[in-house]
Amino acid sequence: MNKIPLPSLGTTFRKSLGLFFQTYFTLFPLVLLGAAFQYFFQKQFSIQIVTPDGHFVKEGLFALIILVSFGLLLISVVQAGMYSLYYQKGFNYADVIKKGLYRFFPLLNSTLILMLGLFLSAIILGIFISLLCALLIYFLPKATPIFTAFIILFDIVLVLYFWSAIYVKSVLIVNESYSSWEGLKRSWALTKQYRLDTLLIILLLCLPIAIISFTIYKLWGQTVLNVFQYLTTSLGVAFTIIHCEHLKKVREN
Repeated sequence: MNKIPLPSLGTTFRKSLGLFFQTYFTLFPLVLLGAAFQYFFQKQFSIQIVTPDGHFVKEGLFALIILVSFGLLLISVVQAGMYSLYYQKGFNYADVIKKGLYRFFPLLNSTLILMLGLFLSAIILGIFISLLCALLIYFLPKATPIFTAFIILFDIVLVLYFWSAIYVKSVLIVNESYSSWEGLKRSWALTKQYRLDTLLIILLLCLPIAIISFTIYKLWGQTVLNVFQYLTTSLGVAFTIIHCEHLKKVREN
């Protein structure tokens, strides 16, 4: 089947940023609630997993799991709210929160499935590549740094590939009531032939945010950085909704 071009990157960014700004203040109370929870939670609990002297901190791991889970819950709620506003399905805070809570566990399960799949893929392919590199290092010991860099690059490429393949899963699972597994499969099918387009959107969105985040971290620390990330949650959500819409339209054609 011939590949039908997606709308330009400029169109995607224009529509996504437009959706972000149009819905920001309506969704702001929800985002602010999440940011406040994150701020006070980190004031009370440390998310440090390993101490400077190498000791494992069990409480830090539990705190980190709670914080990440709450972040995913916030994404679920914001997804439900922004989708309702964009498609004019009627917006009500109580209904949005209810739907976000209801679809949180399928979204969480899809994330766990993805992490498991990524972990197993990394192990299987990593073993093969490590054996291959070990043989090459044995015969070409001076090339060890090159092979090490290759393994690191392979891991990065693997993560980016999976990320681009399941980029719109949250839209499908939260707003279109797909199950965890079906949402992953549907996202995989929608992004087929469009993985590079999706990856470009991800990189062009994430690189500026990464630079800003690094600056905030250096100036004000981790807590302020986490608050900033919560306050910009709806930006990433807007891009997934618009990109998912574009993918479905080209599939219909």
